[in-house]
Amino acid sequence: MDSAYRKAYADATKKHYGKAFMRQLSSLNDNYTGISESFFDAQYSNYAILGWSPTQARFSKSGKNIALTNFSFISFASIGYLSSSVFATPLSRIATQIYNFKLEGFIKDGADDIAIIDCQIKDKKAGPKNMYFEGCYYINTTNFNVSRIQGFVRNFKINSKGPVKLDALDSPIDAIYANSADEGLSTLKYVNLTVNARIKYAGLVGGGKLTYNSQIFLLEENDTLSGAPFIALNLASNDVETLEGVAYDPEFWINNPIIKRTPVEEEVIRNFEKKKVLGNYFDK
Repeated sequence: MDSAYRKAYADATKKHYGKAFMRQLSSLNDNYTGISESFFDAQYSNYAILGWSPTQARFSKSGKNIALTNFSFISFASIGYLSSSVFATPLSRIATQIYNFKLEGFIKDGADDIAIIDCQIKDKKAGPKNMYFEGCYYINTTNFNVSRIQGFVRNFKINSKGPVKLDALDSPIDAIYANSADEGLSTLKYVNLTVNARIKYAGLVGGGKLTYNSQIFLLEENDTLSGAPFIALNLASNDVETLEGVAYDPEFWINNPIIKRTPVEEEVIRNFEKKKVLGNYFDK
């Protein structure tokens, strides 16, 4: 873990560029309330997606006042394996003061051994106040690259307006990394983050269960995108406002062969299309 941290820290200033796709789904009491899909140019590092420039996008318009308007920041902030000011991970300078580590075993990746290391907070009462990771790190014992993290994002904070309050119950995350094409660094390929929350109205439990799911695919690396006009995100960012200038192209989505959907996702999209609530918020 120490060797993996030192390598990740040395690479922290390296910015990568590529084309990516993100799909977000929201559901209320197991009924889907919204979907967002975006193709975008990405600027990313080993601790976060630092900026994006959407090129194609579509949103559904939900009548349940449950919308995916500011979930991208949290998704982008929690994709990395190196600790940051927003998301604490076991790869940090003081990790051994905060985490207990347990070697669970090894798996093979060609000729290399991948160590599976369980990482748990020593004292949750005195642990990180921001978001933090608990679960397993998969680390190559030859080059100390991280190939996967699989576990939970803890201390997840969800903002909401009005009398509605959201308490996060659990937030499973599974992220896959692979060697960068040009330098052999470990960079993001795919992440799946789910947030399950309990809804409270005026402080009373009983509003049901809200679920957000975000999947991000890095489709290709492309350093020529370094000059793109990337938009940085923060907790105050509004995804809908970011996508205001992206024209909705229905033919693109019909003919797009890149991202396959599960049967559930296909059914959700068909239902939204049937209700004529899928497109871009800003198209008349």
